[in-house]
Amino acid sequence: MRFNEWLYKYKLRLVITFIILCCAIIAYGGTSYYIENAAIKRQKQSILNGLEISKSLVKSHIETNRSKLLFLFSTPPISGLARANNEAKFDTLENTTQEQWRQRLSKILVAYLQNNQEIKQARVILNDEHGKELLRVFRHENQTKVASDEFLQNKRHRDYFEATVRLNRDEEYISDITLNREYGSVEYPMWSTYRISRPIYQENGQLFGFIIINVDASTMFDTLRNSANQGFAHTTVLNGQEYFLLAKDRNLEFGLDLGNEQATWSNHVGLNFVPHNEQLETFEVKGVTNWVVGTKVWLSTRMNDQRYIYILKSFDEYDLQFLTKESRETALSVTIFVAILMLIVLDFYQRHLERLTELNDTQSRFKAIVLGSTDAIVGIDKDHQINSWNPAASYLFGIKESTALSSKLTDVVTVQFDKKPELQQALQDALTDGKTSVIQASYSRDSLTRIFVFHMYPVSHGSDGSGIIGAAAVIRDITTLIQSQNEVIELNESLEAKVKQRTSQLRAEKIRADQANETKSEFVANIAHEIRTPLNGIAGMVELISSEQLTTKQQHFAKLAKNSIEILAVLINDLLDMSKIEAGKLEIEQLPMNTVDAISALASTFQMRMEHKGIDFIVDLSDLHHQHIVSDPHRIKQIITNLLGNAVKFTERGTIKIVVSSKTIEASTDHVLLTIEVQDTGIGISKEQCEKLFKPYNQAESSTARKFGGTGLGLTISRHLAELMNGDINVESKLGAGSCFTVELKVLAQKEKPQSQTDNESCNFALLLKNGIEHILCQQGLAKHGQVSVLDPNNVSEIEELVVDYLVCDIEVLTDSLTKELLRLQDVVNTKLLVLQNINEKRVLPEELQCEVLVRPLIVPELVDYCRQLGTKTNEGKAANSLIETSTSTPNFDQIVIIVADDNEVNRIVSNELLQKISTELTVIEASNGLEVLQVLPEVSEEKQALILMDCQMPELDGYEATKAIRQGEAGERFAECVIIAMTAGVMEDDKAMSMKSGMNDFIAKPLNYELFKAMLLKWLTYIQSK
Repeated sequence: MRFNEWLYKYKLRLVITFIILCCAIIAYGGTSYYIENAAIKRQKQSILNGLEISKSLVKSHIETNRSKLLFLFSTPPISGLARANNEAKFDTLENTTQEQWRQRLSKILVAYLQNNQEIKQARVILNDEHGKELLRVFRHENQTKVASDEFLQNKRHRDYFEATVRLNRDEEYISDITLNREYGSVEYPMWSTYRISRPIYQENGQLFGFIIINVDASTMFDTLRNSANQGFAHTTVLNGQEYFLLAKDRNLEFGLDLGNEQATWSNHVGLNFVPHNEQLETFEVKGVTNWVVGTKVWLSTRMNDQRYIYILKSFDEYDLQFLTKESRETALSVTIFVAILMLIVLDFYQRHLERLTELNDTQSRFKAIVLGSTDAIVGIDKDHQINSWNPAASYLFGIKESTALSSKLTDVVTVQFDKKPELQQALQDALTDGKTSVIQASYSRDSLTRIFVFHMYPVSHGSDGSGIIGAAAVIRDITTLIQSQNEVIELNESLEAKVKQRTSQLRAEKIRADQANETKSEFVANIAHEIRTPLNGIAGMVELISSEQLTTKQQHFAKLAKNSIEILAVLINDLLDMSKIEAGKLEIEQLPMNTVDAISALASTFQMRMEHKGIDFIVDLSDLHHQHIVSDPHRIKQIITNLLGNAVKFTERGTIKIVVSSKTIEASTDHVLLTIEVQDTGIGISKEQCEKLFKPYNQAESSTARKFGGTGLGLTISRHLAELMNGDINVESKLGAGSCFTVELKVLAQKEKPQSQTDNESCNFALLLKNGIEHILCQQGLAKHGQVSVLDPNNVSEIEELVVDYLVCDIEVLTDSLTKELLRLQDVVNTKLLVLQNINEKRVLPEELQCEVLVRPLIVPELVDYCRQLGTKTNEGKAANSLIETSTSTPNFDQIVIIVADDNEVNRIVSNELLQKISTELTVIEASNGLEVLQVLPEVSEEKQALILMDCQMPELDGYEATKAIRQGEAGERFAECVIIAMTAGVMEDDKAMSMKSGMNDFIAKPLNYELFKAMLLKWLTYIQSK
């Protein structure tokens, strides 16, 4: 709705609302004015009454304490002291010394002060040249004490001394109200006081001295302050010099005693007079109106000593606002309530008018719709008579409105004979039951037959359908629509036939494609198996040849052959993986994995290749917070191997860095995001080349394949593996500057084992490293486990002043002079030397240098574990060494028979020779199929144990069935649990699963890797011997 339209619609409502709001504001203003004036009147009377009460309170307080002084003055020791004031200090009347009278008076004063808390001090002061105190009783820390002679003071200089000694015999002196002073300074904590004194005359009329009491005025002031606060008024007390004694702002009180010359009435209020005639005064202070009434209370009316205090009662605008706040809020609430009530009534009335207007508009619109509709709309009353007939009805049926009105619908409209009862029933249902009906019928006019649809609707008063007053028939000519529908049905039937035919063709083509894909996968698997079989023979023969005495040239040729075999094996594995990916048969396992161990193993594998090319290899695990995870270790290693392999392949010099980090995805779950980055300083890739990098059989350029080799499958397989593990691989690269491949995988975190006491112990390290990145990572990582010091190679002797457990030193830093210094220090400090070197390091360290050798790459968690193991070995001594010797003991080969089952003679020869290379004491029996294995097993003597190397694909009886038969005891019960190792060219996961399912103990793939083959064989031979 536009603003002008909105303003026009709500103009009247806005005007009335404005008037109501103005009236409400005026009413509230008038009410507030009345409330404020009434409050001022009440408050004026209140402060007048309060002034009289405060005046009486002060006078009463002074008079009460004056009576207390008179009581003390009337006690016998007072007159006795005066009579004993002679050279003998003896009262002849009472036969008492002055000291005795003094002691008696001190007891009286102590008892009196204990029972009168307002009296803080009572003293007798002599009228001599110093005004010396004869006796002082005072209250200190809730105890009443008598001052000893050495603490009695001279008071000749005090104002009350001079005033008292001028008094006549029966007069009293009342001092100004001040802060109490002792030894000339204000006493802390501060307390206000006034003094009342009376002179003591001897019988000869001479002034002996006077008695004086210090009265605590704090109680009086507290009473004045509390009584004022109860009535929203303030009590102010001024001394004769107009300094504040009691004020709303307590910082102004006793300014005369505290040296605050600004704390006066005239400075604070700005008036040059103090109201004291008990008449209400009005004035402004800093723009705020104040109402004040005051009076004087005389302390002395002597001609030469007229002293008084002012007592003022006041309130200001803020007090008045607080006092009238509740009344004004009540008035405001009532005003708002009445205004809202009037607005609600106005809104309801306005809505009523709007509904009437809207109803008229709706009726006009409906009338226009009915008159302009292309459908015939006929109104029918409860007597079945037509009461409205629009122009469309006249056009469709050729009947004028005047003719149709007051006639029945069935009489005016001629329809098919069989549909006329239905039309009458539909009309009756609409009028009696409120039902809606739809009837299709034909209508003939001028020898033309048209098809109509009759929609019969009830017409009612209420929105719920109650109060039916008639019916409405909406009649539409659907002849053209029916014809179009028939044409569409015919067209749909022809299209459906074509779709079915095309679907059948596509389904047949899909079946053929699936069959072709399956055939391709089977072919790739079979051809890979067939390639691996002779490849195993080639690899075995090359391994055997390499162990013979060869010339340098022959050793080089053998090494080239080994490298070619490894490359061919990798290519076969890539093709198999790609085949499984395309067939959707690649499965991901969920197994526990030690991330640090896995990275360490891969890093060690690639270190030699990088050293050969002169590349620095850095491993960064500083942000790896989850060492133990659950995922597919084999596939993660495969991804990292592909990325590191590419980095080595395309980097000629510089650095390759692998960064592994982890973080929790959600705080409430065990899901972890494992991130692996492989960074290199190689040839780099352009942005256009990056887009096609992960497509199968693609490399950045065709020249790349010619120069560096490869199939272009590694990255494609790696991305598919990452996606199967809920992750992805991305690349950032710049041509000529290197690349960074980032792998992100969602894995599960294993619960870390509780750390042992050894794991929690901190170690102190010192570093002497050449590589800057290696140095920074090592320093940051070791700092989590202890203190790290960085040594200067030219001043390594500073280690004597440090507590260092381990010194990590790069072998390239070890100059001759540094080596000599370390040899000297090893007898001085208890520090273990760890020397970091490359795998192919040829330098030999002096035998007398006690050190442990670390091989790159440097992995900080492994370094920390290694140091702790060194500490454990040092502490456990012989026990640790014996454990190592036990674990490295070799099995007794002459008690074991190994059966090699393989249908390929070359593979049997290779296996036999490799076994003889491991140990010539091994007895080897060959079998070409599973039946022969079952036949030769019983021939093994009772004293020996059997181990079977079983090929899975063999004629007559394959390895799977042969294993099942052995487990079932067909070769003898004593061989039912013998060790069977699958040794097959099938490397699919299904092949391994079938091997384990058939009962085999382990699995090794062809072509055989001698080191892996030897490690697996020794493991199981040791197991057999332990049994």
